[in-house]
Amino acid sequence: MPLHKRRDFADLQSRARAALETPADLSPADREALVADLAEAEDRLRLDSVPWMVDIHVAHIDHPHGTNLYAAFSRDALMREVADYCREYWCEVSDERDPADLDDDEIARSYFDAHPSEFLQSDRVAIEATEAAIPAVDPV
Repeated sequence: MPLHKRRDFADLQSRARAALETPADLSPADREALVADLAEAEDRLRLDSVPWMVDIHVAHIDHPHGTNLYAAFSRDALMREVADYCREYWCEVSDERDPADLDDDEIARSYFDAHPSEFLQSDRVAIEATEAAIPAVDPV
């Protein structure tokens, strides 16, 4: 069973749960296949830090003193980090609003639209799973 996506692991867990709930419904061949797939999943989890593709959200802020880099597993978490930066330096833009009253997206949009020398770029990046160095199993 290919185990390249998180969904593959979820499907395997569903098969295992169903086998535990109704073991009489499982043929001996299906039981052997399930045990083999579970063993492969164990090996993948043991050998790889993240055995499936992961999307991360990244941003970088270019400013006169350098670059700040940010990464998070969700866009909301990323924008919280960017908004914290904007709130810290809010006094550098000509905006009379209280930054505490603005949501994270609005404060980032307003800050970088108004600031003459700071720039934000963000993106979502897919990080592929690494192939595990699992020894091949001889067919029986």
